[in-house]
Amino acid sequence: MKWGIMGPGNIVRRVSRSFAVADGPEMFAIASRSEERAKAAAEAYHTQRWYGSYEELVRDPDVEAVYVATPASLHCEHACLALEHGKPVLCEKPFAVTEAEAKRMADCARANDVFLMEAMWTRFIPSILKARQWVDEGRIGKVVMIQADMGFYGSKEPPVAPSQPVPSVGGMLDIGVYTLSFASYMLHKMPLEVKAFGSFNPFGVDNQGVAILRYDQGELVSMQTAGQAETANEAWIYGTDGKIHVPKWFWCAQKAVLHPRDGESEVFEHRTAAEGFEFELLEVERCIRAGLKESPNMPLDESIDIIRNINRIRCDWH
Repeated sequence: MKWGIMGPGNIVRRVSRSFAVADGPEMFAIASRSEERAKAAAEAYHTQRWYGSYEELVRDPDVEAVYVATPASLHCEHACLALEHGKPVLCEKPFAVTEAEAKRMADCARANDVFLMEAMWTRFIPSILKARQWVDEGRIGKVVMIQADMGFYGSKEPPVAPSQPVPSVGGMLDIGVYTLSFASYMLHKMPLEVKAFGSFNPFGVDNQGVAILRYDQGELVSMQTAGQAETANEAWIYGTDGKIHVPKWFWCAQKAVLHPRDGESEVFEHRTAAEGFEFELLEVERCIRAGLKESPNMPLDESIDIIRNINRIRCDWH
């Protein structure tokens, strides 16, 4: 399938490695609002075509699917542009900045009868699929707690004031979405209640935060994000009959370990050929070939719910 890429940013460099190893998806065209950047990206990633506008990309009849890799504040606009031109869309996370934007994107996909999926690549990594299988099979009994964290060392330089307010940046929206989506994926539901705390730089961007989520059967989720420190970057799922460990880096895990209450531990290991983005690309193509308009593994309503709860957490910080 021939893919058109919206935006030549850093994430595209990483995803390009998965296009190179995936059997089927082809990085066919790339677009930017700058002809110079688009041409440079086409040369770097060896795409056949390049465009100096996103409108030109979606009008190309040979482009069979679009990957939206522009800044999060533009996801809604650019996803809807592609959908309105009948192009199936894989939209980089976070799916949107607000719940209203996420709903608009889903409504646009449904109105135009076109496939749309959030690029939450974690859900398609084999080790994560295995961890969920263990949970669903009751291998650790009833899940009672989940812990997940994601944090990296930031720049030692003082933060630079943005030229204008940017609501789409910050640790919770950018990386906290991984921890919340992981919990949602394992529990098959959203929290009833959220309690959270965060700290901010002088310009109102969250540096780090913690949140405790309570679910309808008493399950608790603890999640942490950090932009100034490297955390363990792992996940634990605790149940009444055992626990599951997804080691560093949990969102692109190469391994998952089952520790039953009684018996020997079980290790599942799967080394990816690239970083692991290839699995979401293959899922999109599988769904399109099957005539599906969304993925059962990352449904649109769940993407909307996740953005709503991310913003519940962010509101709790202020």
